[in-house]
Amino acid sequence: MASQLLLDAKPRPQRPGVPLPSSPVVILGITTDGKTFRPSDWAQRLAAAATIDCDYCGPSKQLPCNPLVKVVTREGVPGVWVSPALMERNRALYDYMLRFAEQNRLVVRETE
Repeated sequence: MASQLLLDAKPRPQRPGVPLPSSPVVILGITTDGKTFRPSDWAQRLAAAATIDCDYCGPSKQLPCNPLVKVVTREGVPGVWVSPALMERNRALYDYMLRFAEQNRLVVRETE
């Protein structure tokens, strides 16, 4: 299902005058109205979507990973760290992740 969502993701055109992100963002598992996002393993699921057809995983795909997307915890809240390099490498995936946050009204913050 995640692979189908990635295939259906359409990159958003860049708005004139809006710079591309230069720092990573963290998508937090808390909604803009302060509620905890469910299911509890949403961050792992979203990060796993980033491993589909990932060049970093190697031929065996035994331990799928994508160093441009990581599961993190910030102040006890689960989240997903997304590198701005993901936009250059796979714009559709980057847009998919931010669209997921937007559609679920998740808090997104710039980070280090």
